Amino acid sequence: MIQYRIKYLIVVSLVMIVNISTRAQEIGAVRFLGQFTSQTGGTYVAGCWGWTDSTGREYALLGNQCGTSIVEITNPDALVERDFIPGPCSIWREIQTHSHYAYVVNESEGGVQIIDLSFLPDSAHLVKSYIYSNPNGNTARAHTIHIKDGYMYLNGGSYQRGGIVIFSLADPENPLFQSAWETHYIHDSFVRNDTIYGAAIYGEGVDIIDVTTKTNPQLLYTLSYPGAGTHNCATTDDGRYLLTTDEIGTTTKNIKVWDLQNPPSFPKVAEYAGSPTAIVHNVFVKGNLAIMSYYTAGLRIIDISDPTQPVEVGGYDTYPWNDNAGYDGAWSAYPFFPSGKIIIGDMASGLFVVDMNVNAPNIPSAFKAYSDYQTPTSITLTWNDPGTLISGDTLTNFKIHIYRDGALIAQVDSGVEVFIDTGLILHQRYTYRIRAVTPDDSSSTVVASAYAGGAAQPHAATNFSIQDATDGIRLSWKNPSTQIDGTPLNDFASVDIYRDGSLYGSIPQTSSDTGQLRSYFDTTSGYHLYKLLIQDNEIPSNASAFTDSLLGYGGITFVYNEDFEQGRGEIFATGGWDTTHSLAFSGNASLTESPGGNYPDNSKAYFLTPPVVIQPNMVLRFKHIAIIAILDFGFVEISKDHNKTFSILSGYNSQRYPSLWGDLRADTGDWVAETFSLSSYVNDTVIIRFRMLANSTTNADGWYVDDLSIDFATDIQEQAVTEIPEAFSLSPNYPNPFNPTTSITYSLPVRSMVTLRIFDLLGQEVATLVNSREEAGFHVMVWDGRNKNSMPLGSGAFLYRLDARGENGAFFTQQRTMLLLK
Repeated sequence: MIQYRIKYLIVVSLVMIVNISTRAQEIGAVRFLGQFTSQTGGTYVAGCWGWTDSTGREYALLGNQCGTSIVEITNPDALVERDFIPGPCSIWREIQTHSHYAYVVNESEGGVQIIDLSFLPDSAHLVKSYIYSNPNGNTARAHTIHIKDGYMYLNGGSYQRGGIVIFSLADPENPLFQSAWETHYIHDSFVRNDTIYGAAIYGEGVDIIDVTTKTNPQLLYTLSYPGAGTHNCATTDDGRYLLTTDEIGTTTKNIKVWDLQNPPSFPKVAEYAGSPTAIVHNVFVKGNLAIMSYYTAGLRIIDISDPTQPVEVGGYDTYPWNDNAGYDGAWSAYPFFPSGKIIIGDMASGLFVVDMNVNAPNIPSAFKAYSDYQTPTSITLTWNDPGTLISGDTLTNFKIHIYRDGALIAQVDSGVEVFIDTGLILHQRYTYRIRAVTPDDSSSTVVASAYAGGAAQPHAATNFSIQDATDGIRLSWKNPSTQIDGTPLNDFASVDIYRDGSLYGSIPQTSSDTGQLRSYFDTTSGYHLYKLLIQDNEIPSNASAFTDSLLGYGGITFVYNEDFEQGRGEIFATGGWDTTHSLAFSGNASLTESPGGNYPDNSKAYFLTPPVVIQPNMVLRFKHIAIIAILDFGFVEISKDHNKTFSILSGYNSQRYPSLWGDLRADTGDWVAETFSLSSYVNDTVIIRFRMLANSTTNADGWYVDDLSIDFATDIQEQAVTEIPEAFSLSPNYPNPFNPTTSITYSLPVRSMVTLRIFDLLGQEVATLVNSREEAGFHVMVWDGRNKNSMPLGSGAFLYRLDARGENGAFFTQQRTMLLLK
């Protein structure tokens, strides 16, 4: 009870802090109206939706962790919870309405809750929990729900692959199955004019599906783009543009706008980032506005009157503590109340109610700050005056207020649209904000920054690449043409080349060399690491950031043989890989990752062979002993793209040959000969990598390698094949229980889009270990017991789940439990 009271006081204190700061969290034209925390459901709100009854009363429907809270918001000064409908506990709960019914889904169990709202404001009634099932699966859980034109679309649930399941709501209390779209996992969907736009979050983009006949969905197009992690989407009211959000994937986590007018071409015409760091979650379109829940950045609203030029008009920061790239803060919003109210569901602070002040001016547009070497002590500001209020009425009688680094420095009459700030310090960065101000109101501010006289630091070289050759290594790059702020690089002096960490040479340059492609050939042999630095001619000089370090090899060969008798030879090694004389297959030496004893905990050390041009009938051969602890692994891998990507040829530990290695002692009789055919790599230049992957709980003697060669096969028996698993699998983690790390092993029979995630027992995601496309083979990931913010977690049980979608259409998902003990 004491612990409960302490938690209660902490929650109350946080809510008080939030209430005190609510006005300060307003951005631009958005006004705070009220904030509410359900006494039954708590502060956590996932999805939210709205409903208005026949008398005009307005209600917020909140997806709390263990049920649905129904809050009347008709009077924002007196928010009141009218009812709470318990449901299976889940951190995912989404809601939409049809007629006077709410339909609620979750990722735990129990199906779709159908709630009758017609008795409000007195109460709401749970009609039933509906689950549809047939031999193909059931709808016990769904990730999201979309309702349009009398049909319900369940997305990302337990039916088959987690696509879209379509139901008629002609009888609202008894949904009738129509069909299912199961080509891809669909995280969320949006329907306009019998066309579904399905957000295929695991890299596919957006499936555009014709459902004129609801019993027979037909794919029209797929809108795909690199690094896609499409979370949800919505069209503009006229259907000419599609707005998408990306929650995962390698693309930027912002709003993207796509032109739908000339299929199958769907060019991207705009992007909008509500925050440089926060992740966008959901987007809704209402007229000429797009309303977004932006996780840690709260609510953001943009004007999309011209969808190719989105302009922010306001927002509300429900999560003022930070704008980290985390899954905290505003989950969803609902902007469709007749009164103009907007509700926001926040995972830390409950319900927020806001609206837009339509009498405020729109913001100035095209705001820019600029200075370069020709104006060393001044910065020129330019902008376009706004012409209207947010309501659309004409804007008159206003001034532009100009702030430098937070201080008001000038007021400019309308129509001027330029200001020169003087008396500044060379190379110092200044931040400016401007707003339109009338006698009664003001717009939100817009921001621009510039260095007086331009930045001092040059941009780094770009397009840096390495090309191995038989007689050396060629370095190629593009010279920068600007400083880091985009101003001209007028004092370019040199490109410095660093080899193996030390300055190797300096190539003189002048301002006429900016933006030019350059190269340098190093007549050397063996492996070397290179990086570049750009210098200017100021005194003292200013240097760019280093480029990434790239590894190159001089002396490409057509065969490779190494017995390690004269040391490591031409390999490139990290970690502890070195020769040892304690054990050898032939001669007096072999190579090992643990020359001084057991290999170290958490080892990720590897070594690379020189690049070899593969010819017909060539094989990889080696002798080895892998005294590697269970669920530590040694991988043999191959790359044909100069170390950018590797495919696994095989994985080894002491259980691979238990009769030889199971005693965990390396003896002279334990050597095993391995041979791999390289016939599929003919005419490629390949590099072989031997890589250790160890956890922090156990170790062993180590991995010994001898008589390594890439050469021609001597007989037909040497035509071995690369090992590819026959099926998807997710193995038990090891060790289990664990502290502080554990290894998770899985196999892919085909190239697949893979996510490997960690959840707590409430179903809340705490970490993502893998979210990428991976090659067929055996894979191992190590989890260190930390969450997505790199904070260590306490003792407890956790779930880990593998979702894999193979390029052959196969889908695999499996979940296991592990225990962290501290």
